[in-house]
Parts: sequence; C-alpha cells; structure tokens
Amino acid sequence: MKNLQFILCSALMSISVAGVAADKEAFSSSDIFHLEYATNPRIAPGGNAVVYERKSMDVMADSRRTNIWSVDLDGTNHRPIFSGKAHYSMPRFSPDGTRMAYVSSNEGKAQIYIKWLDTGQTARVTDVQFAPSRLSWSPDSQTIAFTMFVPAKPVSLYSLPSKPKGAKWAKNATVVDKVTYRHDGRRGLLPEGFVHVFTVPADGGTPRQITSGNFQYGSAPGWLKDNSGIIFSANLNDNWELDPVESDIYSINLQSGDLVRLTDRKGPDSSPRISPNGAQIAYLGFDDKLLSNQNVSLYVMAVDGSGARLLTADLDRSVNGVQWAADGKGLYYSYDNEGKHFAAYVTLSGGGRVITDKIGGTELGRPYTSGGFRVVPDGRMVSPSPALTGLQIWPSLTGSGAQFN
Repeated sequence: MKNLQFILCSALMSISVAGVAADKEAFSSSDIFHLEYATNPRIAPGGNAVVYERKSMDVMADSRRTNIWSVDLDGTNHRPIFSGKAHYSMPRFSPDGTRMAYVSSNEGKAQIYIKWLDTGQTARVTDVQFAPSRLSWSPDSQTIAFTMFVPAKPVSLYSLPSKPKGAKWAKNATVVDKVTYRHDGRRGLLPEGFVHVFTVPADGGTPRQITSGNFQYGSAPGWLKDNSGIIFSANLNDNWELDPVESDIYSINLQSGDLVRLTDRKGPDSSPRISPNGAQIAYLGFDDKLLSNQNVSLYVMAVDGSGARLLTADLDRSVNGVQWAADGKGLYYSYDNEGKHFAAYVTLSGGGRVITDKIGGTELGRPYTSGGFRVVPDGRMVSPSPALTGLQIWPSLTGSGAQFN
C-alpha cells in the first residue's frame, strides 16, 4: 500500500555502533541503550499537531525513560513538552481543549498533573500512594477518572511473638491464597490488593474511589455523555479468579453508586468506547466456546446495553485498538495478519476497508506485532513508524484502500 504521505520525527532513532568496520557487527546488545522511539500519539486540540510519548533508555539505571514531545502534522515545530530524567507519560487533552493531563514522577511518586495550554502553567492534582493510570476526562472537562492499585491486608496463618530488641529473625512466611500470585519478568510475587476506579476534580482535591470489593477493575474507564456515570469492564462474579477469560461491561452512577450490568454472556466483553454523541458503546468480545484460541470481535450496542450487534463478522482475526470516527458513523481498529499490524475502518452497517498494514511496532525485546494509532478529526491517522524512526501519517479514507469484505 502506498498511503504513506510523509514520515514525522525521522531523527528519533539514533543507533551508535562502535567498531562496526572492525567487528563487522551491524548491531550489538549494548545498542539497546541508544534507541529512542515514539509511541501513544494523541491529537492536540485543533487537529494540527500530535503529542506523543518519546521512549529512551537510561544506561545508568538500566531502565526505560518516557518523556512527552509534540510535532505539527506537517512535520515542523518538533519540540519537547516535558523532558528530563523523570518520567512524563499519558498525555490526555481535556474535551474543551484548554488543558492537558499527564502523569509524572518529577516530584518522586507518580502523580497526575495538569498543564494549561494557553499559559503553560502546571499543577499537581493528586497526592496518591500508588501510580495512577488510564486517565480519562469527563465530557464537561471538570473531572478526571483513573485506575489505581489499592492494597489489601495479606492473609496471616499465625502471629509470631515479638522478637527481642536487636534480634535478627527470619522474615515472616508468605501466604499464597490467590490463583494468580506472580508475573513474569522482574515483578515476582504480586502485592496484595486490587485495582479500582477513582475520580479527582481537574483543579485538584481528594480522589474518590468509585468501585469497591475484592475485584480487579483494571480496564480504562469511560464517561457517559451527561457526566453522570462511568463505564468499565470487569469480572464481578464470585469465582472470578477461576475464570480469567470472563468479563462484562458495567456502568456506575457517580451519585447513587448504582451498578448496571450492560452485557451478560459467556465470554469476555471489554474495552468499552462511548460514541461521540453518547448514544452507543463499541466494545470487544466473543462467545466463549472453551477453545484455546478464539477471535476477539468488534461489537456495538446502545448505551443501555440493548441492540448489541457484531461489526467484524467477515474478519477472521482478533481486533484491538478501537476508536470512534469523529462523525460517529464508524470505527477504526487494528489487527494482526501474517506478521503485520493492520489498521482498518468499519461502518456501523458492517462494511469497511483496510487503511494500512504498516503500523509500526514498539516491542524492542520480542518479535511481537504492536503499536497504536490515533485518528485526526479530519480522518487522517497517525501511528509509529515501522522502523521506529518516529511517526507516520496516513491520509483520510477518501484515498485508496484494500477491502476486507
């Protein structure tokens, strides 16, 4: 496909390999510390620029660093918004276009901050113990929803006597009573607790925990159009630990706390996205047939959970990365096929087209397809470059594109 208009930020990836001529090595393991790449693009108010997370490596700390940069969609005015040794991530613009929320560890622990776009002033709006994630502005730009880990008291089988002053005793035994109690990589044993949904006023204040109970509410929260409630996906069944595939979509009223289950079938329903007019919810899921591999499909339903219908019945691949078109007449999504990461569009009647098969990946250590994209209000699409050289932009759907059905 030749939809590519131009490459943005081509200087983002810098590879320095010493002694290439002598050793005839094109790449060595230490070169990972010289890589930089763009990810998680967000369209700035006005639709003329994109803000993105710029990932780089800290050789002294053996860790990844995230800063926030901006570039105009014509490739000019490339500059940092927040840059330094601290982490700056998750830029999210308020619906009224006046502010940008983000998460930073600039003052120690990760907190939510606000940047006013007209003056550049910033303010911290949270003082929480654990890192906030999955920020989401309310439609009236007055409140921010987010998810955060809440610790729980670990199980204790017995109580040890108090040790004498100065004594060096062995640590207390670790009691495992969870089905999933550790993760791969460097995380090891997982802390006792659950991820819940919170809200905080955009001008600062005490965060309010919206969800409750010993359940994991780890999905990104979305807002009802009238600001009255939040939608999310979770498995709230009693045996949720024994059924990791299952989940449903819920809405919760912020005033009364009333919880409404919007989907109810055997199988996962997740990633809810409210339409621009607030009347419909797009979501992902499938009817669980107890197979080892099952395709995740794209559905749409009314905001009250009625009238659910499948939009990607003709696509024999799993769908992710769903975004509504600005006019609400269709949805953009991504999927993998034969080692490539595709972006496509589907109308509410089920017709659609492929936009590109060249969505860039952002996995440096493993050969996985990955990478996201963001749709400009005029229909153009911004995504990471396949070669990790920055960002690329694709034209609106008025151009050519391959059909998938």
